[in-house]
Amino acid sequence: MREALRALSSQGIVRTTRGVRGGSSVRRFGHTDATLVFGNALAMLSNSEEITVDEILQARQVFEVPLARMAALERTAEHISLLRSQIPTSRTHKDMSEIYRMHVAFHHTILDATGNRLVGTMLRPLFATFPRLFTRELAATRYWAQVATDHRAILRAIEKKDAEATARLMRAHLRRIRPTGKADRWHANH
Repeated sequence: MREALRALSSQGIVRTTRGVRGGSSVRRFGHTDATLVFGNALAMLSNSEEITVDEILQARQVFEVPLARMAALERTAEHISLLRSQIPTSRTHKDMSEIYRMHVAFHHTILDATGNRLVGTMLRPLFATFPRLFTRELAATRYWAQVATDHRAILRAIEKKDAEATARLMRAHLRRIRPTGKADRWHANH
């Protein structure tokens, strides 16, 4: 029981206080906490090699395509402005970590544009897990130039509130960013 309480406490689920009036209680749990717990679980899976890049990209394909469609319909002018600011205009002044951060921020803003907080809670951890599994060969200049091109096209469709074009462009983008292999066979069937 003590080990279970320690594990729950380390995940921020249970709060333990000492003393005469001490004890353990479940703490208030919000979206940020749930994102952190899910992110920790995904990190443990990726560190133990129980999850692959292909599996993450398949999950993103399943969720992000319909969510991009929804974001196109629900987005605000603020979302458009944020999306625009998250597309690098020139690689010369940004290092790879900054470009990757902008790429993730672009996708996070699409999640936010759906207006559904649970979407972000569920999917943000996938982006945090990705860098640990992503191969260095995909960090080539032309790769990130293609990502920026894809993001600009997705942004234009979202600006127009063209849900179908946004979904189609997101699907194509997610297919382009994945390495070849098992994911190719999965995408051929879905």
